[in-house]
Amino acid sequence: MIETLLGCSLGLVTVDESSYTVRLVRYTLQEYRSNTRDLFHSPHSAIAQTLTYLNFRLIRDPSPTLNRPPPATPLLEYVSCYWGAHARREVTESVNTLAPRLLDGFDKHASSRMLLFLGGGGLYTTGIGRITQRSTWGFTGLHGAVYLGITEILVSLLKMKKWDLGATDVGGNTAIWWAARRGHGAIVMILLE
Repeated sequence: MIETLLGCSLGLVTVDESSYTVRLVRYTLQEYRSNTRDLFHSPHSAIAQTLTYLNFRLIRDPSPTLNRPPPATPLLEYVSCYWGAHARREVTESVNTLAPRLLDGFDKHASSRMLLFLGGGGLYTTGIGRITQRSTWGFTGLHGAVYLGITEILVSLLKMKKWDLGATDVGGNTAIWWAARRGHGAIVMILLE
């Protein structure tokens, strides 16, 4: 992952290997970035737009036996687990358009497996460090939006009126259970309404 980051930065950043701190190589670049406030306009929304990556066919239609990210998908783990953290901070029209495409059929999507395996504390793993396709049965897009705590996207999904609020995942958990377990009180209230 560090090599990928450095390769994409075109020599502008470096990583301190002892602390894994990423910093800009030149002070003048740091100074420019500090003085140019709109350089990274809407950074969280821009990162949340990695949903485009998750909607690629290679990612969307994984092998049913996938239990680890394939080498051809180096960003799968990170994007699956963290796009929601960025979307919670800033949702744009683009993210609102991309998210429902990802969340439709989410229980069969590779990113739901990565999310539950890496972010779910191993709740749905079978064996040591292995997640199966069965692990995400019933973990719908509604479950995913609730799990990630993205209120705006949840509201958009509910307006579609295609989601069953009482649907349970393979563990028998509803969307409201996930909201409560993850500490998303505002989402619990929306679901109760």
